[in-house]
Amino acid sequence: MKYFSETKDEVDEFFRVAEQIVRGEAVLNPYNTAMNQLVNGCKSPSEINTKKTLFYKKLKENRIVQHPGLDLNSENSQEYNLIDEDLVDKIKENYKLNNAESIMHLLNYINILRLGENNVQFEKAEYILLTGKNATMKIAWSPEVRGDSGIPLATTLSFFTNRLWFKLGKGFGGALPFSLDIVAKAQIAMSSKLSQSVNKKYRELQKEVSGGKITIDDAKYIYTELRQSSKLPEEISQEDVDSALDFLTEESIDRYKNELEFKSRQNEAERNEKNKILIENSKLKQELEAISNKEESKKKKQIRIIKWLLGLSVSAGLIYISWLFVNDPVFKFVATLVGIIGSVASTLSLFGVNLKPNKSEV
Repeated sequence: MKYFSETKDEVDEFFRVAEQIVRGEAVLNPYNTAMNQLVNGCKSPSEINTKKTLFYKKLKENRIVQHPGLDLNSENSQEYNLIDEDLVDKIKENYKLNNAESIMHLLNYINILRLGENNVQFEKAEYILLTGKNATMKIAWSPEVRGDSGIPLATTLSFFTNRLWFKLGKGFGGALPFSLDIVAKAQIAMSSKLSQSVNKKYRELQKEVSGGKITIDDAKYIYTELRQSSKLPEEISQEDVDSALDFLTEESIDRYKNELEFKSRQNEAERNEKNKILIENSKLKQELEAISNKEESKKKKQIRIIKWLLGLSVSAGLIYISWLFVNDPVFKFVATLVGIIGSVASTLSLFGVNLKPNKSEV
């Protein structure tokens, strides 16, 4: 098997874009499952380059090499050349394909290599273009290129494999090739439909962002969801079928927008509930502080009363003792005066009057 230089250019460009994505210079389209797989886990462009090297090494190990190329000026190339401006324009117009010219170049190579021998059995066609692109198949099977009969210049890998499988007499006995497995075919079809749906929704998302109808944060959420919805055929299991079908029946990204709106309302409700709890806690704290202050004030008042009673008792006791047991009139006078002053001081203290001088006044 061989590939043309144009195909190599496509592959190299694919890896180049992957490097840009890893560097943050390009955005990954979730529709492109192959690109998703390529950049997955890569932190630097050098890792992409390593994968590219291993890819070409794998091709070589399986004897898939680049075709040396054709001399388009040779006699054979001129004789069996398919391309002319009128044909390309006609195909563009009939099939609405902008890349018709590049596809025609590849099909033209096959026709030149066949020397125009297309009316042979499939197995005897020495050259055929293997492709997975619908556009290439449309042109290869078009009456403008294929004519009324003959082996088409291109076919799919699955058709090619199936045809050779039955030609070899393998039938349905034993292990079947992947392309004949009904489950595998269903997985491929489902993966293709999912990719198309993801691509449609991704383009809608881009328009919504460009039009300012959705925020960048919301767009990131939807983008992540779309990436998770895109799957390779082998990643689709029986458990995924229902969710995949639900995804395919959705025509737009409205579901994601509704989910975001619901989450926004839910978050707002949670914030309101938290604020309500904070306010209630604040009120409760204030009430507890008021109760605590009231209790503290009550204690201080009780202490002042005790001090007042104690001061009165001491003052009265001093006056009583001095008048009962002391005969010296001067001592009685001084004791009585001290007792009266102590009683007055205790009474003033009871009503919160501070008799101590401030430090700033001293």
